[in-house]
Amino acid sequence: MDASFANKAMIFLIWLMALTFCPSARVEAGCSEEQNRALLEIRNSTHGLLFADLDGSRDCCSKSNILCDDDGKVIRIFMQDDYVKPPSIFKWYPNMTLFTLFNELDFLDLSSMNIGGELQGSIPISFQNLRSMESLDLSHNKLRGRIPSELVGLTSLSVFSVAYNNLSGRIPFECQFSTFTSQCYEGNSELCGDPLSRNCSTANQLEPEHKEQQKDEKEGNRMIDHPFFFYAFVTMSYALGFWTFFGILIIKKNWRHKYFKAVDGYIESLFELLSKYR
Repeated sequence: MDASFANKAMIFLIWLMALTFCPSARVEAGCSEEQNRALLEIRNSTHGLLFADLDGSRDCCSKSNILCDDDGKVIRIFMQDDYVKPPSIFKWYPNMTLFTLFNELDFLDLSSMNIGGELQGSIPISFQNLRSMESLDLSHNKLRGRIPSELVGLTSLSVFSVAYNNLSGRIPFECQFSTFTSQCYEGNSELCGDPLSRNCSTANQLEPEHKEQQKDEKEGNRMIDHPFFFYAFVTMSYALGFWTFFGILIIKKNWRHKYFKAVDGYIESLFELLSKYR
């Protein structure tokens, strides 16, 4: 081996070590297009109450409340850091089925204490696809229906809670679910079976509930739930009300005269009232 080759080999090894250990030399994997699109859908389903500052660029992994793996896949979403509590008259909550688009998600907290409200509907059967899930908290909401037996396939699940909902039917008590205590299910008067002391009646009509649950999940993805239809409906309502009122005034001459006479009377009364305080 000549000196020239040895020098080149040494330079190559030094460059390779620098590329490996120097943080600035590493290429950070950005949020994938599919994952970023799913986050935008969640933002739209809550009318901007979640991920309000998220734009169309693929930078979701740079958000402090979103944790990604080395491949740019979202593995954790910290709701409490990002949720904007709505006024009491507005109730917008995320479409839960959208979270199943994050196949590598291992932590999900949708309890009312962390998202400021109470989720309604049923637990999506499609949650069975979250194979990496280790912690799932759906407590303190208004969820109804049964706990899908398909969730027993989440073999990595070690933390689970659906306490204080309106769930009913038999609790799936297999695999990982056989390790969860009664505290995970408390506050659901219609739940039965292990680990609760409440025994289940014969079949509890689980199959009809299963079909109803699938129907609810499909309806949750309807296009009519998109924010565009909400704003379009509000705009059309205002336009219809406006033209109905003024259309009648245009067609009915006597109504028009009475209306403007009443307006003139109110204006004159207002001027008289103001003149007294001068």
